[in-house]
Amino acid sequence: MRVPRAILPWLLLGCAAVAAGADSLENSLSAYSGENGRKYMQPLADAIVANLNSGLFSTAAIDGKGFSFSIGLAGMVALIGDDQRTFTATTEAPFSPEQSAEAPTIFGTTEGVPLTGTGGTVYTLPGGFDVDKFPTAVPQMMIGGLRGTEALVRFAAATPDEEFGQIRLLGLGVRHSLSQYWARAPLDLAAGVFWQSFRLGDIVDARTICLGLQGSLTKGVLTGYTGLAYESGTVDLEYTQEVAGEEVELAYDLDAANTMRWTIGLALELAFVRLHADYNLASQSTIAVGLGFGHWKH
Repeated sequence: MRVPRAILPWLLLGCAAVAAGADSLENSLSAYSGENGRKYMQPLADAIVANLNSGLFSTAAIDGKGFSFSIGLAGMVALIGDDQRTFTATTEAPFSPEQSAEAPTIFGTTEGVPLTGTGGTVYTLPGGFDVDKFPTAVPQMMIGGLRGTEALVRFAAATPDEEFGQIRLLGLGVRHSLSQYWARAPLDLAAGVFWQSFRLGDIVDARTICLGLQGSLTKGVLTGYTGLAYESGTVDLEYTQEVAGEEVELAYDLDAANTMRWTIGLALELAFVRLHADYNLASQSTIAVGLGFGHWKH
C-alpha cells in the first residue's frame, strides 16, 4: 500500500504539527533502505510503545466488595532525547566511496547532511521532523469490584483517509489487589498485566505488553502512587515507496527500547472526577496525564 502524502504528518506525529519546512517522510525514506532505514525509524517505534504503556493506572486501591466504574481520557508525551535525534548512517551503492556520518533520525533536525563522493557526486542523508515531544491520547474505561479485580479497556477506531485505511486501537488489562490479603498493609498494593494493539491502516502494526506492581497511599482527596513494570513492544512498518521511477516494498520489524519503567505520580479525586499526572522513567521516558469520570469505592 502506498502512503498517501496527505496522511504522512498525522502518521508521524498524531496530534502534533510537523515542523514547518520539514522534508516529507516519503522523500526522506526514499533515500534509505536496510539498516539505515531501520535506525532512522527506530525512535518512532520507541515513542509509540512507550506512550501506549503509559497512563494505565492512578492508584493501587481496588475494592474487593464495592463496584467501581470510570471512563475518561489518558494523554501521554514521549520525551525525545538528543540521543534519539541522531544516528550513524552509511552511504549506499552506487555512491562511492562508502562514507559514514552522523545523520538525523525521524525526530532529528530538518536539515540533511550532504556527503561528496567520486566525481563530485553528492549523497544527502535526509533530515527529520525536528521533534522533541511525541504526544498520544487514548480513551479508556475501567470496571472493578469483583474480588479485588479491575479490568481496563482501551478502544478507538477512525478512518481519516479512505486510501490510508482505518486507525484502530484495542487495549485490554486486568489488575488485582494484593493488599486485600494483608490486613495491616501500610499502603495499597496491586499487580496487573496489560496488552494493546495499535494499527494505522496496513502501514503500522504495533503490539505491546506490560506487567507490573503498583503501590499507592491515599490521604483525603490526594493519592500518591508508584509502580515498577516490565514492558515489551514491537512495531511493524510496511509501505511502498517510489524510488527511481519504480515502486519498492519496504518493511521493518522494530523492537521498542523500553524493558523496565518506574512510575511516580499524584492523583486528585473530587466527587465523580479524578485527575492524575505521572512521570515514567525508562529508556524512553514519558509523562502521562489523565481525566476520569465515574464512581470509585475504596
